[in-house]
Amino acid sequence: MSGVCHTYSEILSQPAVWQAAVEEVAAQRRALWEFFSTPPPSEVLYVGCGSTYYGTLVAASTFQAWTGIPARAVPASEVILFPESVLPRGPHPLLMAPSRSGETSESIRAAEVFRERCGGRVFTVCCTPDSTLARAATFGLMLPEAQEESVVQTRSYSTILLALQLTAAVVAGREEAWEQGQRLPGLVEEWRAAQEARMEALAAQDWKEAVLLGSGPLYGQATEGKLVLTEMARTPSQSYHFLEVRHGPKALVGPGTLVAGLLSEASPALERPVLQELQAQGATTLACCPQPWPDGEPPPEHLFGLPEPLSDFLNGFPALILFQLLAYYRAIQRGLNPDAPENLQAVTRL
Repeated sequence: MSGVCHTYSEILSQPAVWQAAVEEVAAQRRALWEFFSTPPPSEVLYVGCGSTYYGTLVAASTFQAWTGIPARAVPASEVILFPESVLPRGPHPLLMAPSRSGETSESIRAAEVFRERCGGRVFTVCCTPDSTLARAATFGLMLPEAQEESVVQTRSYSTILLALQLTAAVVAGREEAWEQGQRLPGLVEEWRAAQEARMEALAAQDWKEAVLLGSGPLYGQATEGKLVLTEMARTPSQSYHFLEVRHGPKALVGPGTLVAGLLSEASPALERPVLQELQAQGATTLACCPQPWPDGEPPPEHLFGLPEPLSDFLNGFPALILFQLLAYYRAIQRGLNPDAPENLQAVTRL
């Protein structure tokens, strides 16, 4: 590959760009509180496409856990194709429709269908302030600093998601979560630099497929990691909830498989045995751990402690950078262009 590689600089820029999300949400705190309280939503539906959809899996899990308001995430296309199955039925529904470009056809049409059928409000987080979706939203957070030259989402995904997580913290009055989100950019910058050489070395090892595991809000982050490896490095990848991998998928795990787990603060004692079981089947294992690995238990071959204990709703951010770097180095080592993978485009229009 020749020429400037935007992907690498966009991966490394994330902590600095996350700070822009912190500042945008901080500037809008009062307006956000008023928007979500007059009236409070009876149900929140998150929609997105590709990376943005995977981010909404994290955001919906967080919003419901912190606010107590029912929230779920579906691909934007489901609103178009099967509206009766997914649209909220309460008196004050809210659609959360984040988007990098604001021009993806399914997201725009999903917002139109939502308004036509539910009459509810639309909230967006977008990197393109003058886009169709940004103009159509009832309320929007704009993050132009997160826009990218590359096709594969890296900083746009994580920055949009951080803005959604911070928004949930504001709405729920979760000051501890808000303070953690504010500290996140500074925590991750130095930590990332210390891990990068390990990911470059792991990218060169002889594994042919990847399985990424996470539960609760970490499942969406595992799924996004799977997508980045698939898009950027053309590596067949799958994602599962931690305990679900035992129900059939483990049959395909063995030598040649990299199994990466995002361990939670909530249930590490149930998650560690899954990695140990798959390692015994011959898989190469990696764990991102918010807590020290217990003495006396077989550790994974690649163990990454997180920069400091964070809630499960935020500790997927540093882990995600590891997977982005893994995909980038694997693409470079295979002679692929990480900026523009074949058969993909930055904006999908139907």
